[in-house]
Amino acid sequence: MAWKGSRYYVRNVKRCGQVVTEYVGGGAVGAAAAAEDTRRRADRAEERARRHLLRTWSAALDDYCAAVERVVRTALAAAGYHRHDRGRWRKRRVSTTEGECETATGDR
Repeated sequence: MAWKGSRYYVRNVKRCGQVVTEYVGGGAVGAAAAAEDTRRRADRAEERARRHLLRTWSAALDDYCAAVERVVRTALAAAGYHRHDRGRWRKRRVSTTEGECETATGDR
């Protein structure tokens, strides 16, 4: 993508797996092709920057979600919940003996 001797514009394109020099033309035709190539390069650079930003935000969000999950797991475990077979959170059963129930209620 250059002007050859400031007379005509050429660009390198890939055809059938090989890089080929394509002669576009001079004057207004060459200037229009040069402007189009410049715009396409800018668009590709902008898209690369956008994808990089998306990957960065996605990684930050993944880290945040993992931290929230750790806090929730710790809080639920401290409150007496567990996950049976990696399923839903359930409250652990508290085993009581009859003696404890009688002393706790006083009626039995």
